[in-house]
Amino acid sequence: AVVSTTRIKGIPKGTVMVEAIYTLQARRVPGLDVRQFLPMSSLRCLWDYKRRDYGEPISAAALAQRCENVDIDVARQLIEHQREPIRSLLKSMGQWARTQQGELVERARESVTQQLKDELARLESLQRVNPNVRDEELEEIRMELQVANVVLDEAEVKLDAVRVVFLH
Repeated sequence: AVVSTTRIKGIPKGTVMVEAIYTLQARRVPGLDVRQFLPMSSLRCLWDYKRRDYGEPISAAALAQRCENVDIDVARQLIEHQREPIRSLLKSMGQWARTQQGELVERARESVTQQLKDELARLESLQRVNPNVRDEELEEIRMELQVANVVLDEAEVKLDAVRVVFLH
């Protein structure tokens, strides 16, 4: 976690904003690259206590460039004074990140399902005219689909970084 101060035109002095970065990742499985459908992703939100979203107008790079780090003792005091509102905001941000996770996982599931079902249909069609296509090959595709769904079900977002920004 980082505590910073800055001035941003149009945002009132005294505003406290929290920037949270979440990562979404699926575990690796030998022989199955689910990450091509669900690559490791970063989800960023920048909110004030009223849950106004500043993530679009203020990029991470622009914010980092504008912010000045706060002395550690001052940072502790500021955080101690704002602990509960920050905790509450982070809880809401976590819910937002899980919603984003659900949408990303569902898109990945649709893609992997479509690709593997297309491959299964192709092999089944080929098997009808070519006895060299073994049942084991078809079963392998079915198993990959099951494993992919399990891996996608296990994908999760994790809070990776937090920056608390006090506007002065």
